[in-house]
Parts: sequence; C-alpha cells; structure tokens
Amino acid sequence: MMKQTFLVAVDGSKAAYTAFQRAVELAKAVQAALTILYVVNDRGYLAERYHDTFLHLVDQETNLATELVADYTEEAQKVGLKQVETKVVYGYPKEQIVALTEQLKFDLLFIGATGNNAFESGKLGSTATYIAQNSHCNVTIIKE
Repeated sequence: MMKQTFLVAVDGSKAAYTAFQRAVELAKAVQAALTILYVVNDRGYLAERYHDTFLHLVDQETNLATELVADYTEEAQKVGLKQVETKVVYGYPKEQIVALTEQLKFDLLFIGATGNNAFESGKLGSTATYIAQNSHCNVTIIKE
C-alpha cells in the first residue's frame, strides 16, 4: 500500500489552525505525508488601478504565508511528524486548492469551515463549500 498524502490549507484563521492540528494528528497516527498550503490571493479587483499598493500587499501576505507555514512545519515536526512539505502559491484560493488536489493526487484535504474573510463564524464559507463540491479527494471541514 502506498503512503497516504494529506493536504491542509491554511490562512492564519482559527479554523485553519484547528484543521492543521487535526491533519497533524491523523497524519502522525497513520504515518501519512503532510503538505501545508497557503494560497496568496493575488486576484485583486483594484490591482491595475492601485498597482504599487496591491503589489506591496501581496508581498506582505507572501511574507506572512512563508512565516506561517514555517511555524506550522516546526510544530508538526516537534510532535513527531516525519514527512512535512510546504507550498505557498498564488491565485484564487478555492481554485488553487482544488487544482492542487487533482494535480498532486492527495488522499485527504483538511480545511477550516471559514477563513479570514468570514463574516459569520460557525457557518460554512464560500471557499469551503466550493472545495467540498469540486475537490478531487476526500475533504475534512473543521468548524473550530
């Protein structure tokens, strides 16, 4: 049997961190490989109008993403998870996450029910809904 591969999509939100924790727990239990993904949303509707400001914001979020996935990797390794990879990619998060589940053939995806853009906590956000409907692997959605 081939080693299972898990993907966890993170964005710095509480639900995403809880999804990360659950992914680490299960990956450790079944000795799966874990990829931690952060998608920097570079689809700004004002990108052309405010080009320099937009690029600055994307750079800031890239720095945040890099730090976050490094911190999460360290945390996963501290509890004994052996195979941890990270990816920071650019694009529309829900589309990038679904595309990666197909391209890299993950066995299981963990996501938070809502992310940093959520207006109401405890509900299922539009990104989680889209991913659940379109993902090419099983999806575990974490409410909090």
